[in-house]
Amino acid sequence: MAVPISPGEPWGQPTVATTHAPICSDDRSTARSVIAGHEPVVRGGDLALALGVAGEGDPTLRLPVDIFVVRHVDSGREIARGIAHAVVHRSGPLGWLRDSATVIANTEYVHGRQLLPRAHPNDGLLDRLEIDATMPSRQRLQAIRRARVGNHLPHPDMRATRGDRFTVDVNRRSRLVVDGQSISVRGAVVIEVVVDGGAVNI
Repeated sequence: MAVPISPGEPWGQPTVATTHAPICSDDRSTARSVIAGHEPVVRGGDLALALGVAGEGDPTLRLPVDIFVVRHVDSGREIARGIAHAVVHRSGPLGWLRDSATVIANTEYVHGRQLLPRAHPNDGLLDRLEIDATMPSRQRLQAIRRARVGNHLPHPDMRATRGDRFTVDVNRRSRLVVDGQSISVRGAVVIEVVVDGGAVNI
């Protein structure tokens, strides 16, 4: 039975580098490798930041990690699986600065910024950050800058919550991005954690 770690509990086991472990430099490739049943060496991406990866040396630690599954609410069809985060925001290059936005993350970092400081990739929970549609663009830019060091919260137009599943609506003006990959879907989706869904080496 999969069991997430508890606060203060030792995490991971010593590992020996193998020539067969894929080396992943971003969240998308890490997710694909883990979902395929591999235990990759993580060397880049937001998961790597959350795990404190530094350098390019041989891995020394094997860590169990949670993953998440995205399903369409109406059909129950699985749309995607991820390891770091799913983001829903308005389409376009400035989508973060307009309308509402939702981040559901398994890691504290999103695009290199510490958006959800309480998130942990093996605690059996997902963390959600909701940005209200009324939040002005200038305040969003300020919050993004402050998020580099995780001091953007609390904020009256931003709400962070935790849980093992969340439902998010992807409307015609927004898009869903899972670990950096845009997913074509419309309507409500449910995002649910899979405890100990895989393992990585660092």
